[in-house]
Amino acid sequence: KSFADEKMTITSQIIRANCFYVAQVRQLMDLFTYEEDKLSVAKKAYAKTVDQNNYYQLNDGLTYSDSVEELNQFLEQQ
Repeated sequence: KSFADEKMTITSQIIRANCFYVAQVRQLMDLFTYEEDKLSVAKKAYAKTVDQNNYYQLNDGLTYSDSVEELNQFLEQQ
């Protein structure tokens, strides 16, 4: 496993076991270098986020407009 894979495994375990505020989700996203990993964390954490109405704030944590669009499409489906 690569280091990023190990971080994602641990992060997924943390997400499953806890609830979060958007600011905490952003901190988890910032642990990752790659955009796809950041986006994955944002999606995984959504159901466990207590202030989902603030999820738009995570757009600033993504570099590419395509990623922002993908996150917004994900949110619309929830």
